Amino acid sequence: MKKISDVSKRAGLVFIIFAVIISMFAVNVQAAEKVFPSGLKSDEIEKAVENTAKDKNCVSAAVAVFSGDDIYTKYYGNADAENDIVTDENTVYEWGSVSKTMVWVSAMQLYEQGKLDLNEDVRKYLPEGFLKKLKYDTPITMIDLMNHKGGWQETVYTIQVDDENEIMPLGEALQYSEPLQVFKPGTVSAYSNWGASLAGYVIECITGMKYGDYVHENILKPLGMEHTSIMPDHKDNIWVRTQREKLKSYRINFKGMSESLGTNMTFINLYPSGAVTGTIDDMRKYAQALVNDDSPLFSKKETFDKLFSSSDFYDNGKTPSVCHGFFVMNRGIDTIEHSGATDACSSNLAIDRKSKTGVVVLTNMAGSGSFCDKITEMIFGKTADNPVFKQGAISVTADISGLYSVSRGFFGGQQKIFSIINVLPIDKVSETKYTVGEDISVNQIGNGLYKLEQGEEIYLVGVDNDETVGKILHIGGADYIERKNFNTELAMVIAYVILAVLSVILLLIKLVIFMVRLVKKTRKHFAGGILVSLAQIAKPLSVLAVIIMIGLNNCSRTYGYIFGITQLVFMIIYAVTVFMSIVFLFSQQDNKLKYILSIISNSFGTAFILMFELWWFWV
Repeated sequence: MKKISDVSKRAGLVFIIFAVIISMFAVNVQAAEKVFPSGLKSDEIEKAVENTAKDKNCVSAAVAVFSGDDIYTKYYGNADAENDIVTDENTVYEWGSVSKTMVWVSAMQLYEQGKLDLNEDVRKYLPEGFLKKLKYDTPITMIDLMNHKGGWQETVYTIQVDDENEIMPLGEALQYSEPLQVFKPGTVSAYSNWGASLAGYVIECITGMKYGDYVHENILKPLGMEHTSIMPDHKDNIWVRTQREKLKSYRINFKGMSESLGTNMTFINLYPSGAVTGTIDDMRKYAQALVNDDSPLFSKKETFDKLFSSSDFYDNGKTPSVCHGFFVMNRGIDTIEHSGATDACSSNLAIDRKSKTGVVVLTNMAGSGSFCDKITEMIFGKTADNPVFKQGAISVTADISGLYSVSRGFFGGQQKIFSIINVLPIDKVSETKYTVGEDISVNQIGNGLYKLEQGEEIYLVGVDNDETVGKILHIGGADYIERKNFNTELAMVIAYVILAVLSVILLLIKLVIFMVRLVKKTRKHFAGGILVSLAQIAKPLSVLAVIIMIGLNNCSRTYGYIFGITQLVFMIIYAVTVFMSIVFLFSQQDNKLKYILSIISNSFGTAFILMFELWWFWV
């Protein structure tokens, strides 16, 4: 009995020790559980990602969430669904525009070293005469580039190529695709891949290193990002290049289902704006370095404070919109973010420096920003819950009704007609309420602040007024500017199309009359008739050329020259026809009405091409 009793005591002691260990483990697990600003718990992340991916028909995604030193990583789906290659830690994705954040970090490193003045005209650092299409003498600063306020319209010529042998050096690519400067620097936010890449070239000029080499030495290596490439062909990291060739891209078709785009690799000439490619773990390392003041990115905490201080605002210095290239997003709490999209992938990086929390999302779904946004919302909360949208004191200072065009568009050159197509009409309902069509409402919530709602989507809108532009609606990185002459321009476009249709009808009638007279052998001479007919042929061809350019969106310089020369030839034909019709009007006794109509129609055709400034493509 004694032996049995001893055994029982020992067993009881072992049980107690085991129970204590288990309880300690349970306490540690409970202590490790995180609750994010949205209210989501760390042990709910995996299921939430899976549900969101299924809801968005996402084929592959990688998500990393961190809070302090705690890291939660989730891989979902297939990097190659056709060949059943599962997404894992070795899957690489394209960052898209999140790449721009490395430009801004690089610029701040040079600022910290005293090599770059953020408020100096960047032309001081560029080769003399590098910028050739400037409209204003106003200085363009690095702050302007960070805020996307350099004044450039969208670049006409494509910034990427399908053949890696056509990749250009950065400086050459910038000059090849230089857009027109249409706004005074510092006035209008117009999100610009070209402007961000120019900032990357400024870094090249200051350091004497290729931008990609600089980033490798000063960002990737210090952070241990061994599975990330910077260059457009990814040959600066062969492992990444090999892994990228294994990745397939997908998109959601009109049926709401995913369809394969194949490998879908393109090579971005303006690579600082969007060519970074790598694993989710490397992206997470980068994001964590942005919230840790002791990271190797900067030597001084003051530089971090400067980087994430507001450089642009919605309402004259009160509500931040941009922090030196990073966007302020009004989720459940204010976050610092940047999203990205390429022809193959979508991405997002979001951080909260106060809680040292962040989330990075990568997916091989083209145009899947909604998935990335939903995952970010899952961590930081819904936009509707942000305090900024609670109505405050209001004093009505301006009527914002009118017609607006997005600043990230074309306002000169051969694609100016795009600015006629993309228009935001705002109608006034009351002193503080407006509508955009039937689905969007815009309500004033404070002095200079409005809330735009479209279903569940909510955006903060700031209102400004500039003497050179007029009313400006500030919505993130792309403003909407008032179109004072829109009705005139739209009327000209409609009239030109009608004129082209009438020209086709008249040509058909002429053909019938010609055939009848040919049979009856009663041909009648009309002085200048061939030239008038040539001008009539030119009008539908001119409209067709515009339609093709709209379809191409961005094109190569070769196509640009063909289009520009074609339109200029048509304009010359119109002008010559006008001149000859005036001569014949006073020298001929008959057909005066025909000459008058020819003068009117061809004068209008000449004015139309001049109105849309197609000669600017030569500049």
